[in-house]
Amino acid sequence: MAYYVSKEESKASSSSAEMRQDDNVSIGNEHLTVHFDENGFMSSITVQGETHALKQNFLYYDGALGNNEEFRNRSSGAYIFRPNGTEKTVTDVVEIQVVKSDVVQEVHQIFNEWISQVIRVYAGQEHVELEWLVGPIPIDDGIGKEIISRFESDIKSDGAFWTDSNGREMLRRVRNYRETWELDLAEPIPGNYYPVTTKIVIEDEHQRLSLLNDRAQGGSSLVDGQLELMVHRRLLRDDRFGVGEALNETQFNTGLVARGKHWLVFGSSHIDTTPTQAAKERFLQNKVHLPSWIFVTASENFSFDQYLNEFEKNFTFLANPLPPNVHLLTMEPWKDDAVLVRFEHLFAKDEDPQYSVPVQIDVQDLFAGVDVISLRETTLAGNQWKEESKRMSYGLGGKEQTSPKQRNNNDQFLVEVKPMEIRTFVAHFERKLKI
Repeated sequence: MAYYVSKEESKASSSSAEMRQDDNVSIGNEHLTVHFDENGFMSSITVQGETHALKQNFLYYDGALGNNEEFRNRSSGAYIFRPNGTEKTVTDVVEIQVVKSDVVQEVHQIFNEWISQVIRVYAGQEHVELEWLVGPIPIDDGIGKEIISRFESDIKSDGAFWTDSNGREMLRRVRNYRETWELDLAEPIPGNYYPVTTKIVIEDEHQRLSLLNDRAQGGSSLVDGQLELMVHRRLLRDDRFGVGEALNETQFNTGLVARGKHWLVFGSSHIDTTPTQAAKERFLQNKVHLPSWIFVTASENFSFDQYLNEFEKNFTFLANPLPPNVHLLTMEPWKDDAVLVRFEHLFAKDEDPQYSVPVQIDVQDLFAGVDVISLRETTLAGNQWKEESKRMSYGLGGKEQTSPKQRNNNDQFLVEVKPMEIRTFVAHFERKLKI
């Protein structure tokens, strides 16, 4: 879609901003309300008429300084997270400013001179956006620090939480436990940290709390009802795992500033209604991690009337919309005038009664202005025809197995995509003749 943007004379704004420091601050919309306490911290959230405790704060761990000669005496560094003791608080009082308009409501928080945050609730949305700014991390005391954003809720998570596997399936984690061996954790904080590339979740039989992040971060649930994500690190000792220097990057003679976003989703954990909370998270995940690209060009040489008459304002290569639980992951030129196409199913099994089901796509009628004259499936990487691929059968004597040929209900252009499946095809197009 294309838009023409022009400058107008300033008008009275419907937004308002005010400095507040009381126990009656809240922002929200028709779906949720976020409340703040008298010290400026997020304190609770109201969803579907019910209010639940939900606190957020920034804390930090002091980085350990080891001699790097023993396995359990390593310094915290680029390759290892090893805190020296428990977390420390940043401040007891947060300075806040409230901004409200018809489109978005915000609370601007200043924790100290190197941590600030904007908490947003957009009109019509069922999530909370938290945009944080951390750094430069001070090291005047000679101690490196590892900064976390922590959320505390009233969810009875019973030691379990979930992290994503590269944005796809969710993996169940249990605090201080491994499925295949008896665990003896000498350092329970780093021993319960896991990579979080997209989402981390806790839930009980009633409620579910999810955090989506905009980059890979370490995360955990060290206490029932809590989630935390590490947002920034600055350390003063090399961990001797290969980098050969401390994790103390600087620019303009000072430490780096990190800026990012978290998206918070809170709601029912029940899966008997659709869309479930997990389904809402999947749709939000696809929206924030694969946003539309925005291009801007100067408009001095044409007027708004010319824009209306001469420029194509809307175009889509899809003749028909895809089902909401299927994503066109790849559409790129291939060799011999072919196109590489990937379809991915956004949902895992049993996440939603409506969307966690196989979906059939008629590729022949999917694209505008072209006919699909051939469609042949490849392996995921697109480097081998699917029917010719062979996989090792681990545990069955090392025999090779040929991949079973996918059948599309006797129609080569009818593609079925199952939950969490990604299917890759090489397609040849032929432009439709206009009559």
